[in-house]
This record gives sequence, structure tokens and C-alpha cells, in this order.
Amino acid sequence: MEWAQSPAPRDQLVLISQSLDEVIAADHLVRLVDDFLASLDWGPWEACYLRRRGQPPIHPARVAGAILYGMILRIRSSRALEDATRHRTDFMWLLSGRTIDHSTFAAFRTRHGEQLKGLNGQISHALVTGSRTAQSQAALELILDGTRVRANSDRHGARTAKGIEKLQAACTEQLDKALEQLTAGDAHQEQIEALHHQVEQLKRKSAKYRRALEKAHERDAAKRAIEGKGARAVRVPLSDSDAAILPNKEGGFAPNYTPTATIEAHSGAIVSSRLVTGGDECQAIEPALEDCQQILGKPPDRISADGGFASGPHLEKIESRGTRAYIPVGPDPRTNPACRPDPTQPVPEEQWPDLPRTKTQLANAAFIYDAHSDTYHCPMGHPLTFQKSARYSRTGKPYRVYACPGRAHCPLAAQCIKSAKATHRTINRDEHQDLRDTIAQRMASDEGRAIYARRAPGIEGVFGFIKQSLGVRQFLLRGFEKVQTEWDWVRGAYNLRRQIALMHSKRVQAMA
Repeated sequence: MEWAQSPAPRDQLVLISQSLDEVIAADHLVRLVDDFLASLDWGPWEACYLRRRGQPPIHPARVAGAILYGMILRIRSSRALEDATRHRTDFMWLLSGRTIDHSTFAAFRTRHGEQLKGLNGQISHALVTGSRTAQSQAALELILDGTRVRANSDRHGARTAKGIEKLQAACTEQLDKALEQLTAGDAHQEQIEALHHQVEQLKRKSAKYRRALEKAHERDAAKRAIEGKGARAVRVPLSDSDAAILPNKEGGFAPNYTPTATIEAHSGAIVSSRLVTGGDECQAIEPALEDCQQILGKPPDRISADGGFASGPHLEKIESRGTRAYIPVGPDPRTNPACRPDPTQPVPEEQWPDLPRTKTQLANAAFIYDAHSDTYHCPMGHPLTFQKSARYSRTGKPYRVYACPGRAHCPLAAQCIKSAKATHRTINRDEHQDLRDTIAQRMASDEGRAIYARRAPGIEGVFGFIKQSLGVRQFLLRGFEKVQTEWDWVRGAYNLRRQIALMHSKRVQAMA
């Protein structure tokens, strides 16, 4: 059988070669990326470079463009990017034939954190304004949520404070022995060089243990403040002590970070990307509102999030900016039997199993507040009247205490009153409860349900794309600040991909 012959042997000289521009198709993704990046302001990046002797620096738009374009293609590591600049024609075209070393990529991606935030603002603004039509100008709506992404740390390397102290003591002992051998002066030159190398390694290891020990003491103190003296000791990852041992999305526990994203509902653009400490996603609310104000020139008209963001102080901050919060603050009134037309009448006995509970006890949502009489009514219709004002011991915040007549002759007493020794049920009402009640009524409306129904598909789709399409299931860098910068690069790549899709769609429509 005769086989097809090669058009040119490998060792044959090529007299007429194609240009890079001829190799890349006219509708190739990289051309759209290059066109859009060229339209952005790179002045803040350029200002970071000083005129020095030697070769002129590579323009930051080229390096940042290669990183963002690589992330879109799931090429994330510095060495993989270097390899792409040497062997992939699309990277060669983007960089005009220039190759970039992996160390240059590694240093660049962590050195320009502040400039990256400004670049993300430009991309977000372009995507939001380009996507919003006349019909979508009425309200600016944000959706906020967080997720878990694995840290670059071994889950089996986590230790408690006592365990870290033992490791540090052993490391200090080894370091003292190595220093003693160095000062003895009876070692050969090769031994001296090896000892110097060992000393440097031990010093770095000791510093790592010291940072981990500080984190362990800090987290133990915070946990004891909440759970008391009997709180279990916290385990801290040694490789990246800024990470925390948290539940994985796929099950189990491992060192994780909790990155959050805030998207504009219509365009899907990420307008804020923040890393939070300790898994407390509420920390991202205020930065998200500030980022929206800075990027889009006005505060959002409304913001939706899941019930984990329903903290009273944070709800207060949202509403004080003129933004309407659409966040669940309790059970749905439509399915809560306690929400009846006349709360002075008892809930029918057949509906008692459906009353909201915390484990086995009736939850506060089973008690309906009447602002006119300043009383609560229990599921049996009995009033809980004001007893006293007090302050929480841990925060010092004020609250009001309401108490029922007592457990005598009450068929729900065993499910309502905490212990057999207690004689009556009490309800604490803090300074933010009026706002929670207002938001609960808003959430129960048809408009509120329609707005909140857009939350899960919108934000979960973003996280799904980041993890599946961009391949970001574990961070490459270590340390809170570097991981925050890496998450900002992820935001830039995600928004850039959506912007390129928008540009392509508009070009197709223009040609039709």
C-alpha cells in the first residue's frame, strides 16, 4: 500500500515561511483577547517599572494577557505558561514571538496585586455596561456567595498548638547541634558547606513552625471565646498556616480557603472577589458594596444571598446604603404554621409537627411578635410579655427579654421550655429584629421570591464554570495575600472569557 508523503522532510530548509499572523485564524479566540486588552488602560502597571540599564522590560499587557489567556485555556502553572510561549502558535502570536521564563511569570502574578484590582474593575465595568440593555437599566442587582477551594497544603500535616511546639523544640535542638558543629572548626570544607545548607533549611522550618504556632494560639483563643474553656484545640496546616481545616464540598475535611464572589445579576460579571478568614462569608458584604460603588458609580439597588449572610449588623449596613437585602432571615412564612391570621388563637394540633424547631425545641420563629402590643404569642396563643432589658456578655449589644406565663397546663411545654427545671419560655429580641421582620415580609412577597429565585442559578453557575471549565479546584500559591491575588486572577480570567463571548456575539449579529 502506498502512503502519503510528507510535503517537506524535517531536515529540508524552508525558503518561504508563513508569518505568525497567517497561522492564526481570523476568528481565533486569541485575537479577541488581544483586541480587548489593547483597549484597557495599562498606565498604573507601566508606572511600576523603572528605567534601568539592560534589556527593556516586557510590557505588562503582554505578560498579564498571557496569564489570563492561559487561565481561560486551563494553563495555570508558571512552567506550563513558559512551555506554551515556546511551543503554541497562539501564545507566540499573542507575545509576538517572545518567550517568557517561568520565574518571570511567577514573580509577575504576585507582584501586581493592586494593579490587578484596577484591571479587574475595568473588565467588570466593560462587561456590565456592554451587557445591560434598556430593559435592564431599571435596577442594579448583585448576588453574593462563597465557596471552598483547596489550599496548597497537605491535610495530614495539620497540628494542634501542642504538636507544633514539639516540632519546633525538635527543630531548635537540631539547629543548635548544627551551629555547634560549625563553630567547632574541625569540619572539612565540604562538611561546612553541607552544614550551612542544613542551618538555612532548619531556620526556614523554624520560622514556618513559629507562624503556624501563632495561628494556632490565635484560633484557639477565638474558639474558646465562643465555646468556653472546654473548646477542642484547633489544628493548623503547617505548609500554609493561613488556610483552615474546613469541610470539603465533596465531603471530608482538608485545608481550605473560602473565596467569595459578587456578580451583577444581568451580565454575570464578577464585580467583587474577596477571600475571607475562618469561613465567615459575611466579611465580604461591605467590600462587595464598596467595589460596586467604585466600579459602576452607584450602590446596588438590591443584593441577594443565602441565609448565612443574615447577620443583624450586616443587614443593617446593607440597608443603610439604600440597598434592599433579599436574604432569608428565617423559615418561609408560607410554610410556617405559626404565621396565622390571628396569633392569639392556637395553632391546630395536627400542624404542631410542622412548627419550626432547633433540634427538638421550638424555634423563635414559632413565636409571632405584635409590635402594637409589644408582645409575642406562642403557638398556643399565649402572650409573652416584656420582662427586662439586658446586654449580651460577649458583645455588649442590648436586647429585650419576653417571657410566657409558665409551663402549667401547656401541652407544648416539653417541646418549648429548655429544661425541666425552667418554669417558663423566654424570647430575646435584639436591636436588629425589626429589620429582620421587614426583610422577612419582603422575602414573602411575589417580587421577593422572584428575585431570590435568581440567586442560586446565577452564582452557582459562576463557581461551576470556575471549577470545571477553568479547572480551579485548588490554589497554587500559599499565604493569605498571595491566594487573594490568585483569586483576583481567577476573577479576571472568568470576566475576560465572558467579555470575549459578548464581543463575539455582537460581531456575529453585526455580520448577519
